[in-house]
Amino acid sequence: MLSTVEVLATRLATEQLLRMMRAGLARFAWVGLIVTGVIWLLEPEVIESWCEKSVFRKLKKNKAFKGVAEELIELETAFNKIIGE
Repeated sequence: MLSTVEVLATRLATEQLLRMMRAGLARFAWVGLIVTGVIWLLEPEVIESWCEKSVFRKLKKNKAFKGVAEELIELETAFNKIIGE
């Protein structure tokens, strides 16, 4: 009897955990979209200039950053410009 109850409890706990994770991930997705929209509305030129040189650039022939460190520094600078205004 105890083993049956244990299996049932494990299954119910797993389902509850999955529901909580799905709800949390959905909320994080919405927050990410809202933050992206706010950044885009506030200062698109700063982020666009970073994107043109980043790993995610559309035209791979364009000049890229020299390294990961430089790219991260420029990204932080772009976010600081957005937040500082």
